[in-house]
Amino acid sequence: MNEYLLEAREELKEIILDGRYPGRADREHPSPPLWMPSWKEKLSDDQVDALVEYLISLSPERQQTVSAQTAN
Repeated sequence: MNEYLLEAREELKEIILDGRYPGRADREHPSPPLWMPSWKEKLSDDQVDALVEYLISLSPERQQTVSAQTAN
């Protein structure tokens, strides 16, 4: 597994567990109304891991890796 996917896994898990509020791109305008709530009180560790694996599976880089492995 490459370093990018390892880092992505950890970052996704952190965002799912702790949530994330977007920063402002321009301080003169309001923050975007989108945010990711914390799910640490709602999902088990196994559920978070399964969600991370699912999201990683949607990555174009991961899909290329799987395609290459099945071609061999």
